Amino acid sequence: MGAELGRRKLVGVAFRGMGELEVSDSEGHMTASLALRADHASRLGPSAGLASYWDKARDSGFSSLLHRVVACFGCPHPCRSFLKINEDPKQMALSAKEPGYLHFDIPSLDAAASAGMGSGAVTTAFMECAKAGADPSSVIGAGVTDIAGVRTMLATGDAPAKARASAKGSFRSYSTFDDCIALGLCPRYWAKVGLDLDAVSECIEPALGRGLR
Repeated sequence: MGAELGRRKLVGVAFRGMGELEVSDSEGHMTASLALRADHASRLGPSAGLASYWDKARDSGFSSLLHRVVACFGCPHPCRSFLKINEDPKQMALSAKEPGYLHFDIPSLDAAASAGMGSGAVTTAFMECAKAGADPSSVIGAGVTDIAGVRTMLATGDAPAKARASAKGSFRSYSTFDDCIALGLCPRYWAKVGLDLDAVSECIEPALGRGLR
């Protein structure tokens, strides 16, 4: 995104809250929005957090630790999974200070799975990395295969400044990634439903009072 802003010579974006938006065609906007939501609901299917996008999250070790799935504000399809390792995953009240970790980083999870780390170990490792301010992908990519190795690397400060895999690695389909970033849309969500620029335009145009095409 930073590269795209630079390409457009855009150094900042300012927003001024002035209350409600004035919609030029409120009924048309509402009709288009409801139709789009209904269409997407039929394509998304049941939500299973990361398991909706990352096949390895369907593993019994992962699902046995699953506490809840989490979505961004207003999104109907959660794509992140909170795993509990320090208390019963089915318990809703938090009794442990650090019960678990909210997983969202598929490239790092792939690296850990390839290294042979189980779901519990991965969750613990990612928690340790988060507390140390370290990138899990860099730590796991340095050849660490267990939590003891992760802790040693974090304690000694030997975690390399390894270049991360492309952000596109978090998404099942890359064909719509750039378009989504440019439009301010969630690439993971739209990769699943299929980006239809005409449908997006039809939904947005009545609110803006002008066309995107």
